[in-house]
Formats: sequence, structure tokens, C-alpha cells
Amino acid sequence: MTGTYDFHLVILSILIAIGASLIALDLGGRISAARGRVRVMWLAGGALAMGFGIWSMHYIGMQAFDLPVVVRYDVPTVWLSLLAAVAAAAVALLVMSRDHLRWTTAVAGSVVMGSGIAAMHYIGMSAMRMAATTSWHVGIVALSIVIAIVVSLAALWLGFHFRSEAREITLPKAGAAVLMGIAIAAMHYTGMAAARFGASVPTAGIAHAVSIPSIGVAELALAVLGLTILTSMVDRRFHVRSNELEASDTRYRLLFERSLAGVYQSSLDGRMLNCNEAFAKAFGFTSRAECLAYPTTKYYPTTADRDAFVARLKADGTLSDMESRYLQKDGTPVWMIGNASLHDDPAGGPGIIDGTVFNITRRKVAEEAMRAATRSAEHANQAK
Repeated sequence: MTGTYDFHLVILSILIAIGASLIALDLGGRISAARGRVRVMWLAGGALAMGFGIWSMHYIGMQAFDLPVVVRYDVPTVWLSLLAAVAAAAVALLVMSRDHLRWTTAVAGSVVMGSGIAAMHYIGMSAMRMAATTSWHVGIVALSIVIAIVVSLAALWLGFHFRSEAREITLPKAGAAVLMGIAIAAMHYTGMAAARFGASVPTAGIAHAVSIPSIGVAELALAVLGLTILTSMVDRRFHVRSNELEASDTRYRLLFERSLAGVYQSSLDGRMLNCNEAFAKAFGFTSRAECLAYPTTKYYPTTADRDAFVARLKADGTLSDMESRYLQKDGTPVWMIGNASLHDDPAGGPGIIDGTVFNITRRKVAEEAMRAATRSAEHANQAK
């Protein structure tokens, strides 16, 4: 008994295999970047999507082969073949997401993955219920299994290599997915070539046998693959944005801690909310903790000085290059030049002040000494 191929369905099966390959190449990076529960979720979802893609390719490829008899499929056996595909996909994603990929690990993983794909194919073939007998060419069966293992090895290497790609789809990644998809299809159609069909009376055991529409399977497979790729793209963008924010926060924190200027944040009513070591040292504190426990209202020589500062800040919102006299913790007067900005308090308080100060006491003392010397010189000239 001979059959013919519907090449439209053959092409469709190859496209789905390419889509499943693209998912494998992309999800290796997502899984390796994730941690904890998120990693498990990506692994489970990726294995289901990739496994379903490979399984769909297989059944569409089988539907592409048109025999002169009605072919149905035993549902429990079909589900078993899907389970084999998902297990193979899970092994692939686990290996791709490792921190390091040694050849021994890659080879072992490819044997397990390739065996899973081959099991999916031949379990799926055994699900066929029709008025025909099936025999196998042992040499071609062995060849198809070897192809499955070699394809798996290439998939693992490519998946590990491309997992760090920052962009969702690059030309090399797309090319690799095309090669992998064609190779997976080659394994399937080699396995199909190993089958020999002979006419017989209708087979028994068709209680759970149904027809599987190829177009319905294809539509569902494309939807699953497309949704998985879209989800990966969105997650990648959020991940990149999160990394950028984390890096920005790290840079700000380092600048805050290491700045030579005193940096502080306080409430408008005088509570110190945060300060760096330079600020604490400028006002004579031995630690930031001691500084944070000290109200900012005590930095001002008089209450009127504090009220004038608050009034100007409320009126202008931002003050720049202010030269003001303050008091250190022990009452020693110091001169500071600084900037301050007033922001709304997210908690609903009177307001938040972000500011910087720099000690200019030495400059002020030098300026006063210069003015004193100038006055002395003028008095001396007048006395002559």
C-alpha cells in the first residue's frame, strides 16, 4: 500500500518545527536569567510550548501522508506521545539554561532529548488505527534515531550559544532556528520512510480512536508558539528595564555614599530622613545613625534663620548656591554652600527636602581675614 504527500501540509509542518526551534533558542536565555519560582514557571511553560510545537509538527506531518484508507488515532496513545515531546523539550531547556555546557553534558542531554523525540514519533505512529498493517525497515528506523540525537546535540549547542542574545530575534538566531526546524522535520520524514503499510481487514481497538484535523492542530500550534514568543519578548523588555533601573539605583547609591559633598534628605518639619557620611562629618557627628536622630531645626543659629529658609524654599521650590551659617552638633558655627529642592511627600506629609551642602568655613575665614587686613591697611594709610 502506497501513500502520497500533501506538500502544503509538509511545508506547514516544517514552519511549525522552525517556530518550536525559535522558542527553544529564545527560552534558554529567559530560563537562565530567571530565578526561583519564575525560573520554574518559564521552564514548565517553555517545555509545554516547545513540546507541543514538536508534537504538532509530527501530527501534521503524519496528516500530510495520504493513505488510501481512513486513518484515526487512539487518544490515550496520542497523549502519551505528547508527554514524550514535552519531556524531551524540558530536558533541552534544562541543558540550555545551565551556567556552563560541557560536551559530556551536551552529549548526554542530546541522547535523552533525541530519544524522547524519537519516542514521540514512534508512539505517535503506533496510535494509528486503520485497515492496514505496519512494518518497519530497521535500518531506516535506526537512522531516524541517530538523526534525532544529532539534531538534539545541535539544538542544545545553538540554544546555549544564543541564549545571551539581548534582542529577541537576530538574523543568526533566525537562521539557526530554520536549520533546526528543517533538521527536526528531516528526522520525522525519515521515520515516516521507515514505515511499510500493507492492506488488511479493519483493525480492532478503535473505541478511543478519533480523527485529528491537521488545520485545527496547526492553528492551535501557531497560536501557542506565537503567544510564547510574544510573552518572552515582553518579559525580556521588562527584564532589561528592571536591570536598567537597578543599575541606575546602584549608581545613585554609590554617588550618594562616596560624594565629597554632604547629601541629605529631610522633612519640611525638620526630621532627618537620610544623609551620607560626608554630611554627618560636616556637622560633627561620629556616625550617620547619630546624625539621623538629630533634628535639622537645631542646625540653624536662630529660629528666624530656619523660618527664612523654609519660606524661600516654599516660594521658589529650588534654591541654588546658598551660603549660610549653621551650627554643628556641639554648637560650633560653620559656613556651608548648598542646594535644596522641595518635593511632595508620598506619605502626605508637609514635604520632602533633597539637598547638598559643602563646608566653606575655611574660605569664609580667609575672606574675613582678607577683609580685616584690608581694613587695617586702610586705617594705617589714613593715620599717616
